[in-house]
Amino acid sequence: MMFFPHVLLCFFVLVGCSREGGSLPLSKNQKIAYSPPSETLEAESFSEFAPSTLLMVPGYTQFYPAKQLKVFEKRYRFAPQQEATLIYSFKMREGFEFVKGGKLPGLGGGTATTGCDPVDPEGWSMRFMWHRKGKAVIYAYHQDRENYCGDNWDIGSFTIGTRHTLQQYIRINTPGRKDGILKVWRDGVLVLSRSDVRYRGNVSTNTALVDRFLRSTFYGGSDISWAPSKVTSIDFGDFRVFAGSPDKMN
Repeated sequence: MMFFPHVLLCFFVLVGCSREGGSLPLSKNQKIAYSPPSETLEAESFSEFAPSTLLMVPGYTQFYPAKQLKVFEKRYRFAPQQEATLIYSFKMREGFEFVKGGKLPGLGGGTATTGCDPVDPEGWSMRFMWHRKGKAVIYAYHQDRENYCGDNWDIGSFTIGTRHTLQQYIRINTPGRKDGILKVWRDGVLVLSRSDVRYRGNVSTNTALVDRFLRSTFYGGSDISWAPSKVTSIDFGDFRVFAGSPDKMN
């Protein structure tokens, strides 16, 4: 049976799921996204909102071949929030190769800047990323970037064969001020806490709030040096997005 590179991240209950251009209603304490852990899925069993296994094959990175980018990355929009919490689990299966690194899902807002785009006062993103030897980071696109292609904020490391749980809490900053909050838990342990993030610039109060779930998982990077030498896979599950902070979740 032939496998194809693919990632399918969420099975939405309680409310519908939306691609870019739609919206998801979201209220305090409301769980909007959920997916149970998955076993291996063959290509024929894929459906748009099924549990997910990502299969990545030799030579595939973010831009090679370019036609595969849409498979590895989608953006889902929900009703704008001052604060929101994302939780999910994943496991890099035995034989996984870290190579130079790759992306994992996270939250964003407004134009949800990614991809080495210039700083935009109306957009930001906070995805996760793995690097060489499993180094784990928040891959941060914010108003005070030190690196043109995003900053890397250390959160420890990932281990092949271990199911990890990631939790990300974001409270948006006052427009233009360095008072945004970011907290990250890895496997239940608080590994990053900041209260000085300038997610958005000098914009209106209702601009660039927390309103995007960024479904990003791919090697890269922008050239074949980031690609694995063989087929590798990651299992995803338990996707949940909440309005509010972790202590307000159901």
